[in-house]
Amino acid sequence: MLQYMVPGVDGSTARGHRRFNWLWYLKAAPGEELDAVLTDRDGKRRSHSVPPGALSAEQEMRFRQTGAERANPAFQALIENTEDIFVQEIQDLQVPRMVFGRVLLTGDAASIPRPHTAGSTAKAATNAVTLARVLDGETDLARALRIWQQDQLTQGMQMSQWGIGMGNRIMGIAQH
Repeated sequence: MLQYMVPGVDGSTARGHRRFNWLWYLKAAPGEELDAVLTDRDGKRRSHSVPPGALSAEQEMRFRQTGAERANPAFQALIENTEDIFVQEIQDLQVPRMVFGRVLLTGDAASIPRPHTAGSTAKAATNAVTLARVLDGETDLARALRIWQQDQLTQGMQMSQWGIGMGNRIMGIAQH
């Protein structure tokens, strides 16, 4: 579980006007358990997330009760003071290529590392900076993009694998 400050509703970053954003990684087994978590208060099974205010009453109660039993007092207060809890499934994405003629995939469009890597922004910036470097003064655009793509695919895969391994250790999931 972690929390960090974000700007307030009015965009203010002044002390006392910011908000807390928090997240809690909890396991839900594929199948019945995950289906229950992703089924909203109207009985609709959501594909990947349940938006704020739509969590089923049963799941919200279960979540809040688990927090009361397991979280430290600071996180208990965050949970208690959150009106609309939402749920998002953690997914992994790596594309087999990033270059499609004159179209390039960068950032999370190319690979999505687990949130606990805190690496998406740095990965997107690296995609852009390395692209600028490889294109600087290059006359063979196709060659430059092949080199860039291979390097960025490798780095994206490494970050994704690191995040998966870290997540599995955090969640107590056996490594194979």
